[in-house]
Amino acid sequence: MAQASDQARDDKTTWIASWTTAGHAADPDPEESLLNIDGQTVRQRVRLSVGGKQIRLRFSNEFGSAPLTIGSASIASGTQRESFRTLKFSGRGSVTIPAGAPVLSDPVDLAVAPGGEISISLYFPGRVTTPTLHSLALKQTIVSARGDFTAAAQIEPQAISRSFIALSAVLVPELPGQRLVVAFGDSITDGDGSTFDADRSWPSVLSRRINARREGPPIAVVNQGIAGNRLLRDGFGIKALGASGLARFDRDVLALPGVTHVVMLEGLNDLGFAGATLGDLPLAGPDETFEADDLIGGYRQLIARAHAHGTKIIGGTLTPFAGIVGVPGYYSPGKERARQAVNTWIRSAATFEGVIDFDAVLRDPTNPRRLQARYAAADGLHPNDAGYRAMADAIDIALFDQPQIADVSGRMFELNIYHAVPGKVSALASRFRAASELQARHGLNVIGYWIPQGQAAWSDTFVYLIAHASRADADKHWSAFHADPEFLNYVRAEETEPLIQSVETVYMSPTDYSRLK
Repeated sequence: MAQASDQARDDKTTWIASWTTAGHAADPDPEESLLNIDGQTVRQRVRLSVGGKQIRLRFSNEFGSAPLTIGSASIASGTQRESFRTLKFSGRGSVTIPAGAPVLSDPVDLAVAPGGEISISLYFPGRVTTPTLHSLALKQTIVSARGDFTAAAQIEPQAISRSFIALSAVLVPELPGQRLVVAFGDSITDGDGSTFDADRSWPSVLSRRINARREGPPIAVVNQGIAGNRLLRDGFGIKALGASGLARFDRDVLALPGVTHVVMLEGLNDLGFAGATLGDLPLAGPDETFEADDLIGGYRQLIARAHAHGTKIIGGTLTPFAGIVGVPGYYSPGKERARQAVNTWIRSAATFEGVIDFDAVLRDPTNPRRLQARYAAADGLHPNDAGYRAMADAIDIALFDQPQIADVSGRMFELNIYHAVPGKVSALASRFRAASELQARHGLNVIGYWIPQGQAAWSDTFVYLIAHASRADADKHWSAFHADPEFLNYVRAEETEPLIQSVETVYMSPTDYSRLK
């Protein structure tokens, strides 16, 4: 009866992801030790974003073609021997995960502080044929000699890997008012170019910033980036590049327990891979050349799917890439024009709950097609540690202060705050005068346009307010507006004469005592 009572209590606990990684299928690689496991123990380390008094782990065989057996498993907090815990699965010490499926461990009592590191040891009693991996772990994974060493304080390595295997998430009990921010993207989100085993990707740095605050709601930050990932297509001949962003968004973002916000930084590889090669390997198929409109269509899909789940989505502008080395064909002037058009749309589209202008943070002021030298890794494409820190420092944490979209069916107001290029607010107002007829034509009921006066902090600012019948109605009308060829004229005008530095968008539900509702 005690076991049944414990199980009932566990079933009532609400969990939130504190650490995650996005899985993918494995490519043949004779040098990858995780592809040669046979009766061995693997020990992996991860750093949690938020802490808790209990832990529950999620393991994945979602890209496996055969059942995966974990013979035993354990966790520990750092290197503290007294923190060692054996993992169970429905009360049992082992579990066989069907092909294509995940599994959750039973909860264990283990207190871990925000930012704390844990180690996870898995014993695979048989040959592991088709594991689910994450290649760019940026952590050292130890593979033992044959045998079960899950209870050992130290494991003598027979081999070392820099990938994760089977592990996909660490969950902790959710606190009242807690938020979960999911960083979704490619190698720039995954942390390529940062120092190995130092947790210096921009999501990791953002998590430390948040944990250092003394005020505000508790916020978890997890990383669902995959190096080489694209928004619109799966990896071309390379499984490690992952399923497309469109294909994996529901599994890697919306299915995570506790998700309230997603920061999307995806699409640069969709532009760059066409005609590019890595060694002798083409990175895209002959029919995989994409333009700005293709990416914008993909973004609209993810925005609509996030909103259907009540999840807020924040757009990140695509970063400069003219300085890339080692990948012939990745950059071209035409691809740069497409990037600029995409970024103009991201900055001006009111369908995101907010925009983070990573491009503005990282670009070289004297050559905005390239990363600043102080922020660039050796390949000229990825940021270095300083670049990732600059990205994280540029994020306004207030973007995450509001919880999920609470009501997508009731009347909704949309406040848009445009920060103009200094001295250009009048020109921006004139542009909106011309665009107001197009907005009205597509059912966007603008209550008013304003230019704030008298406060230096609000100089060069343009504000307007829209009333929508519902959040779903807002998404429908904005989608039609952005699909109109006349809107593209405004996109091209912004490319020719930039007037906009950044845009803030807030959706608001009226109170029951508001006159305007």
